[in-house]
Amino acid sequence: MRALLLLVLAACSFDAPSSTTTGDGGGGGGDGGTDSLIAPPADAAIDALDDLDDDDDGIADLADNCPARANPDQANEDSDLDGGDVCDRCPHLAAAQIDSDGDGIGNDCDPRPTLAGDQLVQFEGFNEPGAPPTGWTALSNGGTWSVSGGALRVTAGDTAAELVHAFASLGDHTVDARATILQQGSGIVSAAVLADVTTSPVHFYLCATRTDQAEAELWRYTNPNWTDFGAAGGGGGTDLRLLLRSAPALQTCRINAAELTTGSAPSGGNRIGVRARNMAVAFTSVAVYRSP
Repeated sequence: MRALLLLVLAACSFDAPSSTTTGDGGGGGGDGGTDSLIAPPADAAIDALDDLDDDDDGIADLADNCPARANPDQANEDSDLDGGDVCDRCPHLAAAQIDSDGDGIGNDCDPRPTLAGDQLVQFEGFNEPGAPPTGWTALSNGGTWSVSGGALRVTAGDTAAELVHAFASLGDHTVDARATILQQGSGIVSAAVLADVTTSPVHFYLCATRTDQAEAELWRYTNPNWTDFGAAGGGGGTDLRLLLRSAPALQTCRINAAELTTGSAPSGGNRIGVRARNMAVAFTSVAVYRSP
């Protein structure tokens, strides 16, 4: 009888819960926990965050200087903290940018800083060495264009060298270029930006620095004639910001602190450009804005 009782008690025995389970084992009939409910290690969660790449450009968000827009080259022309070129409100000027009209263009770059609607339609930081980027075409054989050292470079002779970029439509365009004069020749020595360019016949507006006369100049060229809209002092210097806006009945030229304006009809072209004569120039960036 004693043996039979011991056998029954042995059949009814149970093991105490293991100290390695995580369930509460309460009266709700829980299973006492399984390994699948154990929290993952903290470093695994960090690794998952490190791998996030919302814009699919191959750069993880935590390291991406513009995580919402694809920019695998991570180009940051002005080296500021406002993001990479593709999301910088003013990609060629290193400064915190106020955007008074809320159109995404910083005031220092905005052709109309108090009126919304302007767009940055093209920005070239010239980061890929070799030939000029796709879309740029030489108008003349006055010089040889190439890209090296983060700049578009040209060494021009007495015949001016002109490189232009076309856009899909006519409109109110502003070209804003940064340039460094590397070497100067003799005769007429100038560096310029062009707007409202046609190619046959060649017409354009020109905003130029003339270092042989130390002035800024605004011209309109309608092949084969030049129209002089005036000159202003202060156009000299080695490092330049050349800005030309061609809008209906309004052309504005600015070289550093010098500014010239004229009311005149556009030439009808849909191209902007850069130009050099008797001068070696490095154009470090070109930004093109369109206003409605």
